[in-house]
Amino acid sequence: MNWNGNQTWSRVFDFGTGTGVNMFLTPNAGGATGVRFAITTNGAGGEQQVSAAQELPTGWQHVAVTRQGTAVTIWLNGEPLVSESDVTLSPADLGVTDQNWIGRSQYPDPLFNGFIDDFQIHDRALSQADIQSLMVSPGGTIG
Repeated sequence: MNWNGNQTWSRVFDFGTGTGVNMFLTPNAGGATGVRFAITTNGAGGEQQVSAAQELPTGWQHVAVTRQGTAVTIWLNGEPLVSESDVTLSPADLGVTDQNWIGRSQYPDPLFNGFIDDFQIHDRALSQADIQSLMVSPGGTIG
C-alpha cells in the first residue's frame, strides 16, 4: 500500500457488522499510538489491540497482519513490527459480517488517503518467509 499520511483513524481494512463488532487496521490511531490492529465483539471499550508506537511510514509499504493462536503480529516490509500474545478473539468470533471495507471505517473516520494495490486473506497465519515471498511476487500463491 501507499499511504500519504497526515490522517488519524483511517482504515486499511475494517470488517464487521458496525461499531460494536469488527476488526480493523489503521495506519495511525492518534495520540501516542501509531499502527493499530483491533478486534472486538463488544464495541470500542472491548477491543483487543495490537499497537505500535509509530504510524505507518508514508510511501509504498508491504503490511501484513497474522494470527497464530492468540498471538497477533503486524508486519512491515517483511519484518515483525509489533506483536501481542493475548488476543483471544478471532475473526470467526465476529460471525457473519456484512460491512467489510477496504479503505473505509465502520465509524465516520476519513477514507484511507493513498492506494491499496493488493489485499489477501489466507486461512492460516503466514510465516515470515511466506510474507517475504509475497513482497517479491505480489499476488503470488502461498501453498
